Amino acid sequence: LPTKILNQVDHLHRAGFWWTPRLMGRPTALLLSRARRARVGTSLDMSTDPFGWTRERLRAARMALPFVDTFFGNEVEVSALGGDRSPFEAARRICAMGAREVVIHRGDRGSAWISPDGIEKVPAFSVPIENPTGCGDVFNAAYVYARFGGDSVTEALRFANACSALHIRDRRHPYSRLSDVRRFLASRFTGS
Repeated sequence: LPTKILNQVDHLHRAGFWWTPRLMGRPTALLLSRARRARVGTSLDMSTDPFGWTRERLRAARMALPFVDTFFGNEVEVSALGGDRSPFEAARRICAMGAREVVIHRGDRGSAWISPDGIEKVPAFSVPIENPTGCGDVFNAAYVYARFGGDSVTEALRFANACSALHIRDRRHPYSRLSDVRRFLASRFTGS
């Protein structure tokens, strides 16, 4: 990634870790390290390892953690990477390996944030499930957007949960406008 591009962005998100074998391990660590040196926020979402979380592949993934501001994953992914059955304990271990915070996608139980400073949990919005594909990606983008906009962790989790709810309930319109998300949140918290 050219430095010229890094100098024009506020955040670099690395997704699809397992689906880009030539970028796994050291190349991802170098990319995120360069971003961090350029004062660019970083995040990583690796997905579930299709080859079963081998020791070698876990080592490759963990190489990047010292350069990750936000690690995103579901409970299975966080537990595997952190090496503990409890996703919350695993998230603490991921932070000890260098990530500044871990955000867990918890499906119909919402989301959670773990850092050395504590834990926050925010419940999901109950909506019909029509379009789950890409829901985690929508969540991640919404969380980063909200945090860069100055939202607290709790507000960012709630905003990301709302974006995911709107995505999951409507296959024909999976990517909502900001005004739609605000209206959805207002309807859930004001009773309108």
